[in-house]
Amino acid sequence: MTGAATVSNCPVCGAPVEPGDQFCEVCGTPLTEDAKALGVSAGEPVRGAGSAGPEEAWAGAPQSHSTPTAPAGPSGRTAPCVRCGAPPEAIDVDGYCTVCGLLQPGPRDHLELDLGWAAGVTDRGRQHPRNEDAFHLELAGPAADYGVVAVVCDGVSSSVRAEDASESAAIAAATVLAAVVGGAGSLADATVHAADAANRAVMALPWTPTEQMASPACTLVSAACRLGQIAVGWVGDSRAYWLGPDPADGIRKLTVDDSWAEAQVETGRMTEGEAEADPRSHAITRWIGADAPAIDARVITMTPALPGRLILCSDGLWNYASSTEDMAKLLDSQPPDATPIELARSLTSFALTAGGHDNITVVIIDLPVPRNEPTPIQDTEQDAQESTEQAAEQDAEQKGMP
Repeated sequence: MTGAATVSNCPVCGAPVEPGDQFCEVCGTPLTEDAKALGVSAGEPVRGAGSAGPEEAWAGAPQSHSTPTAPAGPSGRTAPCVRCGAPPEAIDVDGYCTVCGLLQPGPRDHLELDLGWAAGVTDRGRQHPRNEDAFHLELAGPAADYGVVAVVCDGVSSSVRAEDASESAAIAAATVLAAVVGGAGSLADATVHAADAANRAVMALPWTPTEQMASPACTLVSAACRLGQIAVGWVGDSRAYWLGPDPADGIRKLTVDDSWAEAQVETGRMTEGEAEADPRSHAITRWIGADAPAIDARVITMTPALPGRLILCSDGLWNYASSTEDMAKLLDSQPPDATPIELARSLTSFALTAGGHDNITVVIIDLPVPRNEPTPIQDTEQDAQESTEQAAEQDAEQKGMP
């Protein structure tokens, strides 16, 4: 082959590219015309939707890309006011009816995606005027690899265009992860690059500065799974949990909140109870966006010895079951044979019944027995403790609770 890469970063995952590279070493995307001519592209994975377990889901999966996110805002409205019947043109740019004043249901008020062994639900909740959460869920790669990608983002309410930030971040991160899960490369490296891509996508959003609101921002938690290997990455306080097949094993929280409260506890300044009681407890110390601290996403990798259930959620759920013990009790109360979509719906209903004070997003993924040797959970972020200590010293720069 002839030709050399003329870009400094991969156009799909954003990883650094050396002069002369034909393919991205992280996601496998071809970088030159010669490479593209070979017809190999990790940036176009096989995707689909299924019905039951991983084997059945992949066996008949249609080759389609699924995402539950939808553009926010009233542009293109075709429905009349749900209260008074005023025509669509009577709905203003903020989604309010100019005749009766009712805020109209938004396209993201409640969304569900059911892929059989993986499913997700997002809901506006009872208190917020719009849903600033977003999630992206898809199957990726050859059927035998059991590849799946999930991203949950929670827009920071104190920032402008929070709903657009979460959607842009979810799509950008999922694009990078799907390229690697469906091709080749390190899931851990891809997870870091995915968060970087999400950050760039949010930074690219046009916005008008205001005195009251910060630049567009959101949190992010992601999962990339392939051949029994799992990489979970996060920035902020959206969480991931692992639930094994034996209730006696309990539930394991995979993420550590990037929050003021967690920083106080980890540095020994406060006990967990003292930190949670402080009004600053839910202020986040890391986020995705233009003015975010320059720290890579934290990454956890593991290859479980047994099949299990991976749960990703925003704080709209875990606020009502904040401790691992509380979350374990909540999950123990669910039907043991609940499918992913049934469990996602049930947990969302629980949060709504508990008050629904925030947007709620829940993604459930059932994973099969791994092919590879099981490995313990590993935190691949070298400076996790250091970044936490730095965060604790940035109290005056807190972003606020999403």
